[in-house]
Amino acid sequence: MTSAQGPIILDRHNALAVVRRLFGLGLLALGGVILTLTLIVVVQLMSRSQILEGRQVTLLAREVHTLLLDRQAGVRGYLLTTDTAAIAPEILDRTQFDRTLDSLFADGFDGALQPLVCAKPGMLPNPVVAPR
Repeated sequence: MTSAQGPIILDRHNALAVVRRLFGLGLLALGGVILTLTLIVVVQLMSRSQILEGRQVTLLAREVHTLLLDRQAGVRGYLLTTDTAAIAPEILDRTQFDRTLDSLFADGFDGALQPLVCAKPGMLPNPVVAPR
């Protein structure tokens, strides 16, 4: 030290005040980090849940599409051949199709698909009647 500068004297009271202030700032920073990490985890869990729900809806939509193609093929076979054996699988699988379609509407984005898709008869609020 030079003689121009006097020795820096920190008395015990000032030193404790500085330590307490630094300790408080450290705790505040730690609390901020913990809060940030908690928010990140919550957002991640929410997005993971939405992704899984979206996958489930996609799988149900694919199953409905496959069942519709099977029904279409059975009806076409019946119309071409008028053989009741061609339409028998369509009649037997109708309950599975209805269950799958109902679960798609129930799971589909909390009912958001219902006003957009009307695949079941009677689901339209006002039935459309073709002019004669």
